[in-house]
Amino acid sequence: MDRVAPGHAGPNLSSEDFSGWLPIRLFPRDGTVWIDWVYRGDYAFREPFFREDAQILLRDPFNVAFRRYTPIEDAVDWFNRVGTPRAPLKALIGHASRCGSTLVTQMLAHLQTHAVMSEPPMLDVLLSIRRQLPQVTRAQQVLWLRTLMFALGQAPGSEQHLIVKLDAWHILDPHFALLAEAFPEVPKLFLYRHPVEIAASMFAEPSSYMIAGMVTAYAGLELANAPEVPAEDFIADMLGGFLDAAAARCEMGSVIPVHYPSLPEAVWTAHATTFGLAGDPDEVSRLRAISLRNAKSPKKNFTLDSERKRAEVSELLRTKVMARCSASYERLLRVNESVSSQA
Repeated sequence: MDRVAPGHAGPNLSSEDFSGWLPIRLFPRDGTVWIDWVYRGDYAFREPFFREDAQILLRDPFNVAFRRYTPIEDAVDWFNRVGTPRAPLKALIGHASRCGSTLVTQMLAHLQTHAVMSEPPMLDVLLSIRRQLPQVTRAQQVLWLRTLMFALGQAPGSEQHLIVKLDAWHILDPHFALLAEAFPEVPKLFLYRHPVEIAASMFAEPSSYMIAGMVTAYAGLELANAPEVPAEDFIADMLGGFLDAAAARCEMGSVIPVHYPSLPEAVWTAHATTFGLAGDPDEVSRLRAISLRNAKSPKKNFTLDSERKRAEVSELLRTKVMARCSASYERLLRVNESVSSQA
C-alpha cells in the first residue's frame, strides 16, 4: 500500500500507475522488496551520478513534503499492464573504473533524446537481493530487474533511449549473468584503459571497493579483503578480476570492448548505432562540446592524463598491476582490434 502524507491529491498517486515517479531506493521488508519513489515530473538527469540527481529531486518542495513507498509487486503489476516504456533500455555501460564511462554518460545525458542513469544503487540491491532474502527466486530477480528498467525508462518529454551505467563489479558473475538473462537483446559495453593508468588513479583516490577491508560491502567480490592486504596487491587483484571477466565476455561476443584512447569520437562513430544516435551534424557538435568538459567536474575542462598517470605510479604498483592484469588487457586489445577490422 502507498504511504503518502494524508490529504494530498498530488501527482498520480494510484497504486496502479506510477507515471511521473522514479524509484530512488530499494529496501527489503516483510519478505519482499519495497520501493522508495520520488516524483520526477519533467526533470532531466544531467549530473555525473544517479545519487546526485536523486538529491536534487529530494530537495524539491513536493518531494520534501510527500514520500511514497510501495512493495515492488505493485510496480510489477504496472509493468505487466503497460509493457512498453517511453524510453526503452538501449545500452548497458560496464567499465573497469576511471576509464571514460562518466565521460560517455555525460555526453549522452546532455542530449534531449536520452535518459541516462549512472550507477543507480537500486540495481545493485536487486542483483544481490538473495543474500538478504534467500527465498527470492532467480525468476523473480529477472522480473524485478526488468521492472526497474521499465520504471527508469518512463521518461518525460522527448527522451527516447535509456542508457544505464553499471558499477565496475557488475562485470563479475553472478551479476553479469543476471543482467544477460534479464536483457538478452540489449548491447552491453565494457570501457577499459591501460591497467597501470587505472591503478594510479585508484591508488591516489581509491573508490571504496578498492580499499582492502571495505570490499565486503559489495556482494560477489570474493577476493582477499583483510585490511592488512597491501594496497598495491589489492588494487592489482581487484582490477585483474574485472579485466579477466570482461575479456572472457568480449571474446564470447556478449560484450563490446571500448578502449579509452578511442574516446570521445567512438561515441558518435563506431558506437553511434549502439547508443541510438542520429548522427546529424548538430548532434555531433553537441557531443563534441560536452566532451571538452571534465565529466566529473563540469566547470573544468577535460585534459588528457594518461602520460601523467603512468609517470606518477610507483614501480611496486606498476609491477604488481602488470603481473596480474597484462594478460587480460592484451586479450581485450585483441578483441578490440578484431571488432574494429570487421566494422
